[in-house]
Amino acid sequence: MSDLDLIDRLADGAWHSAADLGLTAKETEALHQRLLAGFGLEVRHDPALGLRLWPPLDLLDSGIVASALDARGLAPFPVYVHRSIDSTNRWLLDRARRRDEAPALCLAEHQSAGHGRHGRPWVSPYGRNLYLSLAWRFRAPPAPANALPLVCAVALAGRLEGLGATEIGLKWPNDLLLDGAKLGGLLLETAANGRLWVIGLGLNLYLPPALRSGIGQPVAQLREIPAFAPPVRNALAAEMTLALVSALDSFVRQGPGPFLERWARYDILRHRRVRLHHGSEPLEGECLGVAPDGALRLATPAGERRLFAGEIEACRWQ
Repeated sequence: MSDLDLIDRLADGAWHSAADLGLTAKETEALHQRLLAGFGLEVRHDPALGLRLWPPLDLLDSGIVASALDARGLAPFPVYVHRSIDSTNRWLLDRARRRDEAPALCLAEHQSAGHGRHGRPWVSPYGRNLYLSLAWRFRAPPAPANALPLVCAVALAGRLEGLGATEIGLKWPNDLLLDGAKLGGLLLETAANGRLWVIGLGLNLYLPPALRSGIGQPVAQLREIPAFAPPVRNALAAEMTLALVSALDSFVRQGPGPFLERWARYDILRHRRVRLHHGSEPLEGECLGVAPDGALRLATPAGERRLFAGEIEACRWQ
């Protein structure tokens, strides 16, 4: 039995003996370490009882997600769910290029090479969080394209807020935060001369403690929000997809203006002093919000700068 098949057997959260799993006692003792290292799953081991995965897994189902989207009036399009994949963005972008398949949705229980902006790895424990990519084809390249990540981030923040996550904040250009800790992030990639876009979302629902300590930055998870009663992962995947599709449609019809106006409500950097790495020299100054084209407005001693790229390394909160 493969490790993925063993995970499916353990998904119910019950105790499973070595005999149940078709393992020797020695293999059972070693399995929980392998699942933590390979899939980010904390498995409890008891010599008398066997193995138990806790909390249980809430596994994804492409049919359930597709039905939820259809029930909300979204025209049917392909929904793919993978047990383990290198990257949902990479898989969907390659498929959309080859088959001209967009819109399409790709979800995964686990990513072996998930990544965010600047190629940073995205920790992806099996079946715990949301790893979602949406392929979308515009009739003409969207303009201004630099505003698209902000539009998507605002749409997702609003949908999460509507579900009860009231303390959501946004960090330019597309990080979702909770009390200053990273809750989720977006990675947008494009092809076909700017007409084909893949919007990838990583959203933390539950990160095992053994993984959180090794991430290297403060991270948050939806289960930490007392007033937030997250729907099951299939329903949450549908909600996030609906938010993105609605935002992309509005972007084409109205431009980014309404979303960038709403950005100010979530902007955790506005009127803060920050250090932004852009080019060879870091820039320091006060964030003034975002421009109509999605650029970050930064007040520096040399005057206002408008930046489309860069990494905000540290903030001095005042």
